Amino acid sequence: MTNEMIWIIFAIVNFGLIVLCYYLFGKIGLFAWVAMATVLANI
Repeated sequence: MTNEMIWIIFAIVNFGLIVLCYYLFGKIGLFAWVAMATVLANI
């Protein structure tokens, strides 16, 4: 798989998970997503 295909798949999955988090938990879910993503990005 090329790097571009991996990036496109990652972007679609990431967007889908963000939308799911918003759907399940609302605005608080988005805040939690940002906090979790920040912690994971710094590991």
